[in-house]
Amino acid sequence: MPFELVHPEWLLLTPALFALFLLLRQRVRFLQHLHIDRISLYLPFDVGKSDSQVSGQKTRLLNWILLFLMSLSMAQPVVKTKIVLPPENTKDIFFIIDTSVGMSIKDYSINKQELDRLSLVKALLIQFLEQLNNNRTGVMVYAEQAYVLTPLTMDKELAITNIKRVRPALAGRRNNLEKALTTYLEYSKTLDSKPTVVVLSQGANLEGSGKITEVVERFKSNDTRLHFIGLGSESSRRASSNKLIYDPIDKNLLSGLAVTTGGDFFWAGDESNLETTLLKIKSAETEYVTNKDIVFLQQYYLWPMYGVLLLLLMSQANVCFRRFKQ
Repeated sequence: MPFELVHPEWLLLTPALFALFLLLRQRVRFLQHLHIDRISLYLPFDVGKSDSQVSGQKTRLLNWILLFLMSLSMAQPVVKTKIVLPPENTKDIFFIIDTSVGMSIKDYSINKQELDRLSLVKALLIQFLEQLNNNRTGVMVYAEQAYVLTPLTMDKELAITNIKRVRPALAGRRNNLEKALTTYLEYSKTLDSKPTVVVLSQGANLEGSGKITEVVERFKSNDTRLHFIGLGSESSRRASSNKLIYDPIDKNLLSGLAVTTGGDFFWAGDESNLETTLLKIKSAETEYVTNKDIVFLQQYYLWPMYGVLLLLLMSQANVCFRRFKQ
């Protein structure tokens, strides 16, 4: 069991203190020689010592041991136990969710039950977040306006609770993707990391599309990749819920925006494809962070201090015994 000293410099004081004491005692003896008898200086084992040479050597040895133990206690001996932690796979993930009116179209199904786009996104995101560990997650919703619903947080329960509250047309009716990306860029200035940004959008009837390319170039210059997940049909279709015809997803636009930043575009043609897409993004963006080793210090400074106390008790017992004999 290897010992280490936290403050080894204290051991160097042992000979220095003893030499200082001897020097002072020689000075005291010189003053006593001048008949100044009241001046005296003792180490613990000097009291009542005999004049024999053997006894004097024992006294000096005990005093050396006493000083050494005191210095050793001050040097703080410890035994270090290091626990090496395995690396963690982690990456901040920020979801930007389209809540425009088009997300209310029921063109997905789970267990043969029609499901609107936003409900599907919410269900799979919640399932995805429940499986995450050691990741910070953030959520933004957008339509005509954009709002940070959940700032980056390790509290995945908070993110899940907020996702459950998302409704179609929460931030307006129309799909203004440029507004969402600009809002995120402003928010990202407050972050201490560069999260993976995942945009889940129906990708149709985009407002501000003329400026989207310029905004995405800012993501590229910031070395932030955008991943797009497209939702909805590839062709125009009539929604059975409200008898309205909605435009198909603009896959080329979303794919081009993703490629510009070095990200990927995925089309969630069905619910299983969307789930697989989320897992692919997580796997592609995983970073392995080496944890700092945990070091436990087992303190042993009390043991030499116990030795000091024992020697002092022996010294006092020795004095009492000699006085009793006299």
